[in-house]
Amino acid sequence: MTVTDPESIGIQIDGDKAIVNNEGESTITNGGTGTQINGDDATANNNGKTTVDGKDSTGTEINGNNGKVIQDG
Repeated sequence: MTVTDPESIGIQIDGDKAIVNNEGESTITNGGTGTQINGDDATANNNGKTTVDGKDSTGTEINGNNGKVIQDG
């Protein structure tokens, strides 16, 4: 996944108990967000190299309670 525009989001999920599995390389720059989950009890599994660069850039963001991010790569 590549996100290069300010305020752009590569993956957005709205809802509780979401599970996102990102495989492969991710590059997020220029204020973009790779994955945004809005909900409780969410899990983001990132497998592979993740590069985040630039002001306001975010690799993974979870807005909710009991969120978990697993980075393996």
